[in-house]
Amino acid sequence: MDFKTISKKDFDRRINTNDEIVCVALGTGWNGAFYMVQPALRNFINKSSGRVKLMLLDYDSNRWLADENEIRFHVPSILVFKHGVKTYQAEGTVACLDLLLDLQINNMISNFDLAHLEN
Repeated sequence: MDFKTISKKDFDRRINTNDEIVCVALGTGWNGAFYMVQPALRNFINKSSGRVKLMLLDYDSNRWLADENEIRFHVPSILVFKHGVKTYQAEGTVACLDLLLDLQINNMISNFDLAHLEN
């Protein structure tokens, strides 16, 4: 998984696309904590059967996004958007793992049931 840089305009366009749920993961190549979250993140995306799109963004080169969401030095961080509206935010390794696990345990993505995120 490679971290990307994105402009605010492109970011807004991508999170407002169709009926997709967009999971934004902010991380860095220099911080190993993301690699602890990566298996759970990959599992979450795989179980969504294409209904959740992943944006893997570099924290350092996308500081505007971190600032906009009041993320202060908590890498990794996960933001979940539906129709451009942020529905979930988790900062730090433990919080990110908890969020991903909670979404799976509560059957929000199993059996194609993403209704909770799609409201």
